Amino acid sequence: MQAEGISWHGPDDDLPLRLRILVNLWIEQWRSMYNHGLMDDAEIRRLASGLFAGEAGRRHWLNHGGGYKADRRNARARAFGRIFDEELARSVRTAAVPIVSPKAGSAKRGWLVAAAAATALIAGVSIGRRRFG
Repeated sequence: MQAEGISWHGPDDDLPLRLRILVNLWIEQWRSMYNHGLMDDAEIRRLASGLFAGEAGRRHWLNHGGGYKADRRNARARAFGRIFDEELARSVRTAAVPIVSPKAGSAKRGWLVAAAAATALIAGVSIGRRRFG
C-alpha cells in the first residue's frame, strides 16, 4: 500500500517520511479497532498482508514494530503484534513493491480515494455499533 494525495507541508522530496507517518496512522487505527473488537484476526491478517506487500510497510514494522508490541496489557494486544509478525514473515518471501513518488496530478485522485475510504470506515464503525452495540 502506498498513500498518495495527503496534505503535506514539509519538503517535497521527503516521501519516505510521509509514508512513515501514514503507515503509523493506519497501524494505530487498525490496532485500536482490533483491541475494541471491531476487527477480527482474519481482517487484521488481510490488512497486514496488504501493508507488507510494499517496502514502506515492511520497513516501518521492522523499525518500529517493537513499539506496537510493547503493549502487553491483554491477549488481544499481544495477538495483534503476533499477527503482524507472522504476516511480515510470510511477505518477505516475495519482492516488495518499491516506494515510488506519486505522479503529478495524482493528488486530486488520492484525496478522492482517501475521502471514500474515510467515509467507508466511518460507516462501517457506525453499522458495527448499531449491530453489536
